[in-house]
Amino acid sequence: MPSFRFLALAAVAAALVVVAPAMSDSGSARQSAAPPAQIAGGDAAPIIPSIVNTRLVRAQDALGRATADYDSNQPAQAVNDMAAATDNLSKAWNAAKWVVQTTPPPPAEDAFPDGDGGAVTYADPPTTAVAVLTAEHDLVSASVGMMETGNAALLTRLTSSINAMQTQRLNAIKWIHSIEPPPTEDARPDGTEGGGTFAALMPGYVAVLDDELQQIKGRLALYKFSAAAKAALNNARVKAQDTKDLVNQYWPPVPAD
Repeated sequence: MPSFRFLALAAVAAALVVVAPAMSDSGSARQSAAPPAQIAGGDAAPIIPSIVNTRLVRAQDALGRATADYDSNQPAQAVNDMAAATDNLSKAWNAAKWVVQTTPPPPAEDAFPDGDGGAVTYADPPTTAVAVLTAEHDLVSASVGMMETGNAALLTRLTSSINAMQTQRLNAIKWIHSIEPPPTEDARPDGTEGGGTFAALMPGYVAVLDDELQQIKGRLALYKFSAAAKAALNNARVKAQDTKDLVNQYWPPVPAD
């Protein structure tokens, strides 16, 4: 399965963030010592703070084991790993929230002397938080991909995981909006303040929600689910749409010229 994808959208471009290398087809090689999440490109790519990244890697490992078991026609074995993935992402968000609350604002000017190009750069709090939001989407996406299971225990677990992640994400978005400072005089005409602010990052999360909606709608159209699975997917579709509407309400898209 692919590694978690973290969409960190700045004002004019998106950077892909990866928690750990893609796992093998067999679902093995899920090293606990996976490298920190990094944003692709640039000379000194930011990495996700360890307090968050360790939980993201553990969630990825658990989700990898769950999908490997499912693909091996052993769905009952996937139940505990899905629970572990969900629990670790809940803890990842708690850690990201703490990072946002406790990290002091950056200095007004460059605090490092010239010639420090090799220094390690950690992701700022908004980018770290959005990374967790997108990891939550990836867990929802993987769960939706297994909803045709005939195993009642796994179906219950998948339904619970989808609901937990979508609810956590919705509450997180409301919290982000509640603590977001008003735009400063440095804000751009479109209302954003550049990369590293929620104002700049959150509008890009709509693309993640569109992907989630497309998957759910497509799966409902292409597969004949049980009544319970169909009801769960329809509920997930409504929650994803409600979340998209809320993001657009809090961070309206920039009107076209």
